[in-house]
Amino acid sequence: MAVRAKKTNISARRIRPTRTRTAQVVIAETNHNDKLGLLTSALDQSDFWRHLERARRRTRISSRLFQVLIKPDLELFNPGDATGTDPELVEHLIDLLHDQGYTQVAVGDALSVWDLWMENRDVCVLAELVGYHYVTPKGRSYDVLGLSDDVVSVRFPAESVLHGSRLGRAWVQAGYRISFAKNKTPLKGHSLRHPGRKQQAVQCMSRYGLAMQ
Repeated sequence: MAVRAKKTNISARRIRPTRTRTAQVVIAETNHNDKLGLLTSALDQSDFWRHLERARRRTRISSRLFQVLIKPDLELFNPGDATGTDPELVEHLIDLLHDQGYTQVAVGDALSVWDLWMENRDVCVLAELVGYHYVTPKGRSYDVLGLSDDVVSVRFPAESVLHGSRLGRAWVQAGYRISFAKNKTPLKGHSLRHPGRKQQAVQCMSRYGLAMQ
């Protein structure tokens, strides 16, 4: 698989706007239709595993108990739609995490505007309908959580736009959060895709702020 990577440095905003931290961006692309290999390569080139392990060590929690939450884009209406994150890639990521010793992995998403007026849009129901199997190809089971449920108060700085907001308990308690986005236009819902290429973005966050995108 021919892979080309481009690395740049960006300044990423943390919860407090006066503090910044440097993050690394990796763009991996291939002409071969190997989306799983491409994701694996992007994670390796971006030092994802080292960053994850560094975040875990700060909590002093063992890797088998360290909670990792993956937040994909579940704005899907049919299996295989280009408007959300590919479930096969998410399950591949879960298997990769297990291979590295991180076995407490869950998938979560919150309700969107579509869910307010369409039926059968509960997060767990929707996930199963669009291709999440609750068990990976390697036999690792995982939960799908509704992040709009069981919300708790969170202390955001008074100057933050999130001050006074409540978040899902699973999101708050996770030791490491991975926002697995889908490249698309925000209003029409069309995927930004190139023929023959699978384009996805992985944005990783720990309790210590934005890490990679």
